[in-house]
Amino acid sequence: MLFTSYEFLFLFFPLVFFLYFVVVPKPLKLYFILAASCLFYGFWSFKFLPLLLGTIFTDFHLGRMIGLSTNKKKKK
Repeated sequence: MLFTSYEFLFLFFPLVFFLYFVVVPKPLKLYFILAASCLFYGFWSFKFLPLLLGTIFTDFHLGRMIGLSTNKKKKK
């Protein structure tokens, strides 16, 4: 699925937009967007989803480690 495809423009995007702003409760919005993004990229090729999930997991935890660091040199 491409951003310019009819499936994205008239099915996927409006559905995700509606669910995000109307149905999904606030504490779950981040997880919903993450799942919707994985679904979108999975439409192109599901074989790359483990790579995408691994990158998301790694970046999240490295960012947390940087944020929790008290050493100013390590934060740079």
